[in-house]
Amino acid sequence: MIAQLDRTLEGRKGLVVGIANAQSIAYGCARAFRSLGAELAVTYLNDKARPHVEPLAQELQAPIFLPSVEWAHQGLP
Repeated sequence: MIAQLDRTLEGRKGLVVGIANAQSIAYGCARAFRSLGAELAVTYLNDKARPHVEPLAQELQAPIFLPSVEWAHQGLP
């Protein structure tokens, strides 16, 4: 689990988009936000990305894990 030294973002909620894998900048930001106490929602790009991002969302204890809006509405007018 992520070390909890400073709880500056305790009680705050955040949305992190663009996590592709454990090396993505978005994931690094999400880990920093979580370590400061933020509760996070995480989106993933598509079904191909989901297996890579889902374990990261679990590690971040993200209660919301959904496909990104662009992908979810693909093909709709």
